[in-house]
Amino acid sequence: MKCPNCDHEVPKGSLFCPNCLTEVPWVKEFDTVETQMNKKNLEEARQNGSDQEDPETEELYRLDQISIRTRLTTMQKVARILPVVLIVVALAVMVLVYQHTHTFTAIFLKAERAYQEGDLDRALSTVQDALQQKPESLKANLLMAETLDAMGDQDSAIMVLQPLVEAHPDSTGLYLQLCDLYLTTGRQKELRALLRDVTSEKVLSACGVYMCDPPVSSPDPGTYYSAGNVELSAGGNRIYYTINGDKPTESSYMYADPVPRSEGTMEIRTFAVNELGVHSDTVSYTYVTVLDTPDPPVITPESGSYSEDIRIEIQVPDGCKAYYAFDEVPTTGSTEYKSPITMPQGEHTLYAILVAGNGRQSETAQAVYQLEY
Repeated sequence: MKCPNCDHEVPKGSLFCPNCLTEVPWVKEFDTVETQMNKKNLEEARQNGSDQEDPETEELYRLDQISIRTRLTTMQKVARILPVVLIVVALAVMVLVYQHTHTFTAIFLKAERAYQEGDLDRALSTVQDALQQKPESLKANLLMAETLDAMGDQDSAIMVLQPLVEAHPDSTGLYLQLCDLYLTTGRQKELRALLRDVTSEKVLSACGVYMCDPPVSSPDPGTYYSAGNVELSAGGNRIYYTINGDKPTESSYMYADPVPRSEGTMEIRTFAVNELGVHSDTVSYTYVTVLDTPDPPVITPESGSYSEDIRIEIQVPDGCKAYYAFDEVPTTGSTEYKSPITMPQGEHTLYAILVAGNGRQSETAQAVYQLEY
């Protein structure tokens, strides 16, 4: 097509003449029906030899042509602007799509899906991208720790979760995950410390399986004046203890029967273990047993010579037992005194001891008798 202004050849598709920069009307002008009727009337008037043209028809024709040119110009402008508008719209759509697919929620869901599919490397890198947008997100941190745990890196998983406890004291998911990691890695002390500071009833209820109370002793620790036993209880959990001052372990005595309490000071150090293998705190119970020694028994009658049958008596205080023998020192295996003793004929020495309820034994008392009729 040639430029209507300078007659220069214009490349197809160019909106302006490269020579004079005149706008090129690629769309041909067209007449409306009304214009065509006006043109027809004018032509008929000329053919009929009319010397004067109808001014009204001429004016209508002129206005129609102006209107047509105006519409053509508008269409050309729209044709020039439309590609730009389409590009802008396309860019806007691309931005919206990008923003939608790169929101925290979208990234987190991708990480969660990767974890569920077992693609741990992709899950870890994706959840790290999510945390770059929201580093304080609890669910993203929990997913990251869970992924690290599944990858065998429990220490890193613990490091992710520990700082979150203070900000989320009511999160059962956080506490359960951290408790499990502590138990798996054998960090019993840290597990107990974590749950010791919990104030949320909801968390305490959820984490009950990770808690173990220490054993309770009976009778209460203190000073006693007779021998006895100490019983330990821990709600059915296993109990381990020592009585030599060493810290107990699962290699120490496992409690089955009451622990005998003898004279002196005895410290029982003990802890319990529940069905999950969670240890309680180690507690210590101290017992002091003071055993009084009874005085030697009083024997009547006194030593001497006798010429008639005499009954020998031994005074036995409450809480004690007396044992006796003639001509030898008695033991607890000797004859126990129950009633007065018949004095034997001849010269004999009666020996007697007292044994208190606390097991303490008196010194030996004696009396020498000579019975002659």
